[in-house]
Amino acid sequence: MSTFSASCNKASRLTGQQFALPVERKIFVLGLFVPQSGPAGIWGPSCRACGELAVHEINTTGGILGMEVVPHIVDSGGDPQKVARLAKVLANTNVIDAIVGMHTSDVREAIVESLKGRIPYIYTPLYEGGVNSKHVCCIGETPQTQLFPAISWFLTQHHSQRWALIGNDYVWPHRSHKLTHRLLELFGASVVFETYHPLGTKKFEKSLQGLEEHRPDVVLLSLVGDDSVRFNREFSRAGLATHTIRLSCAVEENMLLGIGADHTERLFCSSR
Repeated sequence: MSTFSASCNKASRLTGQQFALPVERKIFVLGLFVPQSGPAGIWGPSCRACGELAVHEINTTGGILGMEVVPHIVDSGGDPQKVARLAKVLANTNVIDAIVGMHTSDVREAIVESLKGRIPYIYTPLYEGGVNSKHVCCIGETPQTQLFPAISWFLTQHHSQRWALIGNDYVWPHRSHKLTHRLLELFGASVVFETYHPLGTKKFEKSLQGLEEHRPDVVLLSLVGDDSVRFNREFSRAGLATHTIRLSCAVEENMLLGIGADHTERLFCSSR
């Protein structure tokens, strides 16, 4: 909560003097950085719809600083450095006045480094926490609020002492799993298997073999979008769902639809 407050307090102090718009500007252009490609592209249509709905609601109540808000859609599902370079160009040429981003944390880190606080940047999804960058407001859940109650519940209700950690190979899964190690140690449980996959992985045979060998009680999945869909289908088809619980902090309606009802046995999600 302290990280959220610190980040958003910085954003709340933004003024017209800090972010002067071009004199001739009659509209406020909001960069909607949503994934339309890559593993997170499965969220793209719903992210865009939410953004456009928000813009409509803002405009019906007077817009921003009396100006109509106009969305500028940017695909944030590609290479983080390329997305960040585009964000910098759009900001420096006054094409966009602010950014709202729903994408992975590696893209966020690249954009923050590229913009260096030039325009306001609101980051909406769950993330690993610890962000305190200039003019960046992160509003999503963090592992501290998601994992502690979930792990405690599984230990008390299911006596789940043996855990496996599987994630994509970037900052959010690594930091989430670092906290998981500490929490499990606190509760007297242990990690028996841990592995990471590049974003966009198509096959998960090695992870499934590791799970067969180590037989954990619970698998914590920190996989993104299509990667999570593919893993969960393979997990179920391998027969592991009959005796192993799956826990994720990042499964939502699009991914559930992609996974399919036949492959969700013992699949839990810790999220609000």
